[in-house]
Order: sequence, then C-alpha cells, then structure tokens
Amino acid sequence: MRVEIVILLLAAGFATACRDTVAVDSCGRPHACEVPGWDLALVSAALDNAVGSQPGTGIPIAPRELRVRFTVRNRGTDGSLPRQAVLRWSGDWTEAKGVSDTVAIAPLPPGDSATLTAMLHITTAYLHYGAAPTPVTVQVSVETPTGGHDDYATSDTLSTAPMQLALPVARFAVEPIGRASLQVNEQFRARYRVWNAGFVEPLTGVAAVLCLWHAGDGCWPRNFAAFGRMNLPPILPGDTILVDYPTAVAPTAAWQDEADDYWYSVCIQSASWQGAYLQTPTSEVSCLGPEPSEAAWVRVRPDYEGVCAPPALATGSPLTLRYNCGFMPIPEGSSESTARAIGFFRFHLTALDAVAGVTYVVQPGPSYVYDSRGERALKPNVGDTLRFASSGRYYLESFGADTLTFTLRQR
Repeated sequence: MRVEIVILLLAAGFATACRDTVAVDSCGRPHACEVPGWDLALVSAALDNAVGSQPGTGIPIAPRELRVRFTVRNRGTDGSLPRQAVLRWSGDWTEAKGVSDTVAIAPLPPGDSATLTAMLHITTAYLHYGAAPTPVTVQVSVETPTGGHDDYATSDTLSTAPMQLALPVARFAVEPIGRASLQVNEQFRARYRVWNAGFVEPLTGVAAVLCLWHAGDGCWPRNFAAFGRMNLPPILPGDTILVDYPTAVAPTAAWQDEADDYWYSVCIQSASWQGAYLQTPTSEVSCLGPEPSEAAWVRVRPDYEGVCAPPALATGSPLTLRYNCGFMPIPEGSSESTARAIGFFRFHLTALDAVAGVTYVVQPGPSYVYDSRGERALKPNVGDTLRFASSGRYYLESFGADTLTFTLRQR
C-alpha cells in the first residue's frame, strides 16, 4: 500500500515535470516567443552562386540564372501556417528583366528556422543604361499564397547585398551626320562607337539601327521606320568597336511630303528583330544622339522624283492619278487601327513646270505646294489659282479619294 502511494506520487511528479519541460522548451528556445502567435521573419538573404567579383569594388557578380539563399524563422509562440517566399528585382528598374520565383515555406515550430533557395532567370539579351553597370539587389518577401502580409510586416521583406549582373552592357557614342541638310536616299556616313561595359559576358546578338525622331514621336508604326541597320559582331567585356559605313535615309523613315527637322540617333536592339519599324512589343531598344545635343538635329528633304515619280500636269490634258506617294509598310500582324493610320499618310503628288508671272488654275486644288527642296513655295489662293514669282518645277500635294482626276488651265 505504501509502495503504491509512492509510485503514484512519483508518476504525478514526472507528469508535472514533463509539462514544465514542454513549456520551458517552447519559450526558452532562442528566438522563440518574441511575439504572440506566430511570425515568419526573414533573417538573411544573399547571392549563392556568384561567378566572380567586380574589379576594384569586390561586388559579387551574379550569373544569368542566379540563386538566392535565404533564411526564415518563426519568432512567435505558436507554430506557423504554410506561407511562400517571393523573389523580385528590387527598385523601379534594375537594368534587367526576368521572372520572379516563388518558394513554399512549410510550417515552423516556435524558434525554428528554414534555409531555402530560389532562382531568378534573367531574360534580357543585353543592357544599355547609365554610364556604367549599376549594382542591383534581389528582394525576398514572405507572403500568403494570395498575397499580403501578416501583423508584423516589418520582418517580411529583406533584400540581398548589391550585386552586379553578368549580362553585357552596351554603351555607345554617336557622331553627327556632318551636314545640316540631307535628302531622302542621299548617301552619308554613319559613325558611332560601341563598347561592352559588362564584366563577364560578351555582347552578342545586337544590331544598331539609325532613327529619325520628330516632335517627340518615336520610331513606331504610325510615324517612322528605322534605317541603316547594322548587325554588330561579338564584343568582349571591356572591348570597343568603331562603326563607320555609308547609308541613306529611307523613304519610310521621314515624311515624304515636305522638308522637316528631325532628331537623329543610333539605337541598339536585338538582332533577331527584322521588322520594318524600330519599336515593337518584342523589341527592347535604347537610343542615343550625338553630343552636343544640337548636333543631333538634321533637316531631311524628300526625294520627290526618286520616290513618288510625280506625273507632270499639262494644260488641257486631264490627269487621272491613284495615290503615288506617302506609302509606308504595314507591319505583319498590325491591328486594323494601325493599318488605317498608316494609310492616312498617302497622298497624290503632281508636278507643275511653272512660268513666273503666269496664273494657273488646278482642280481639285492642291493642299500644299513645294519647291524642289521640299520647302513650301506658296499657299494656294482662293479659287485654286497658283502664281509663282520664279520659273521652275513645283510639286503639288493633294489629299482625297484613292483616285483623282486633275485638270490644269491658265488664266
């Protein structure tokens, strides 16, 4: 009897000791029970597969498929629920485009940690931003499967130390055309320098194209096309190439009706893009003009005879003409609205060999009259009359139906 009582007392003591041990183990562990409930806190994040370091600074260089190792800890009093870690490029723009990665975080008891890895895949073929490669960071965030944060959001996000990317960095300098005025199809020399400011990868698969910009409009299908394309050879890290070749402004790269001022630049794009225009959803571009900026402006004159081949008007001889000028190529897969907008650039161009002091009547009346250099010669008078101070060939621009019949008489 006395032995049984002793055994029961010992058993009760052991049970109490076990309960006390569990409580002590839970909150006595390092980093446990720092907050009520549970909280997954990021305690470290770093590049895990550097391919070298940047000369001079020692900043690690990340490969095209970089691996980030991070540690997350439950600093609460309760076990955590399943969550996920999402990796993204930090900042508004990081000189690289890639895909984010998501890693599942299994439930963790209070004080426990888990070390996980995730991959980020850089998808750009080249870079061109700033005067030198800029270090970037990768941001790791703890989120619910549907997004959002917990009650202790300050510990849910952590960024790695700065790193350089192994991607090539295309930098270039552009020389002026060398003359203030050019005619469409007139040959000139394009001169620019391209170098690879990256540290690891050669610059490959890149083309340089020339472009004319007008009144803030870019080289996109409703405005202008690129021209003077040159596929560049591979450029090793730190190496420079000089490019010097003859080219000419394409008829699709400038307005074909009159002379105008354009901003001239050289643009770097992927060599895989073969479309008629510079900017497309699949084409990443970076452009630079000559320095100083005033040197980037050039006046481009149309090539009426070589591009539009305008027929000459003759007194008493009606002339029926379909659109003969202003055509621009419509990119494959263009929307109906884009194709229609490009069609708006079409016009009729006729020639008039005028004698000074003679009054001419052209019907239908032209919208604009230009001289041989594409400059506006005069404004048509009321009644469709034209009178020139100097003899010579003039060009009449007319809009309207696809087909128009023109008549000319003298008054």
